[in-house]
Amino acid sequence: MMDRGRTFAVVFAVVMLALTTAAQAQKAPPSDEDIARAQKLHEEGVDLYLKQRYTEALDCQEQALRIIDDPGLRYAKALALVALGRTVEAYENLKPAVAGGPEPFENPEIFRRAKTLLETLTAQIAIIEVSCTEPGAKVTLDGRPLLVGPARVSRALLPGEHQVVATKPGFLPVTRDVVVNPRQIESVSIGLIRLEDATRITRRWAPWKPWAVVLGGAAAAGLGGLIYLDGQRKDDRFDEEITRACSDIDGCAKDEVPGPVRDLERDGRRNKGVGVGVMIAGGAVVVAGVVGVLLNQPRAERLTAPGSSISVGIAPTGTVVRVSFSF
Repeated sequence: MMDRGRTFAVVFAVVMLALTTAAQAQKAPPSDEDIARAQKLHEEGVDLYLKQRYTEALDCQEQALRIIDDPGLRYAKALALVALGRTVEAYENLKPAVAGGPEPFENPEIFRRAKTLLETLTAQIAIIEVSCTEPGAKVTLDGRPLLVGPARVSRALLPGEHQVVATKPGFLPVTRDVVVNPRQIESVSIGLIRLEDATRITRRWAPWKPWAVVLGGAAAAGLGGLIYLDGQRKDDRFDEEITRACSDIDGCAKDEVPGPVRDLERDGRRNKGVGVGVMIAGGAVVVAGVVGVLLNQPRAERLTAPGSSISVGIAPTGTVVRVSFSF
């Protein structure tokens, strides 16, 4: 029982300490002096806004918001941002103020105007949702840091073309090009592939093809050699027959040479010529095959990140159709 009592006391003390720390961490409510200072900055900002000095007006409203987070101040800041052409920032600044409803606004008319402005901004804004499950992967949106995986993040942005890039050491980088429309939510899911999984061994052709060329060339050269040898044999027979037929000292005239003997001479010359030509052609094919064997050595090829995306959108310049494939 004593052990249980001590355990309970320790747990109770830890809980109370946590509650005390959390209470101390809460921001103290603004004093009357702070509220007066914020109100003065707000009024200065409104005056500067009316004078079209929008950058200075924005600075005043931001200073006031650092003192007190008031929806009316957020509306004033949004007006300055819109005047400066910073539509996305105006949308992100005004959305939480209007989401709280009319009660936090001192003037219902200000709430109505803020709500109308938010609706106008929403019609000019697109939303992109990016998710990445790979731990430690760094993801950027249009070159700016967006998240570190695993995480899922939504961002408001202007309609048009945008680029999401994910990187991590030891993995293939991934790039996604997307086109988003006003009021559209575009989801982008990113997965990464390890470099060792993205490398494959490839050849220009099937291994047997260049070797088949070599063998074909060798066979042709061998056939040419046989044809040449046949021609040489016929030349030798011609020499034997002419020696036998023209054994006289004076020899014999061409027309005295028997027809079959003359045919041996003709066929021998022809076959030797054809044989030489076929051997040369076969040798050239063998050389080409050997070159093919050398060029067909296995090589490592890095794959690109898999996936495909097709985005169709209406950008400010007109219709944009983007199709991208990776294999």
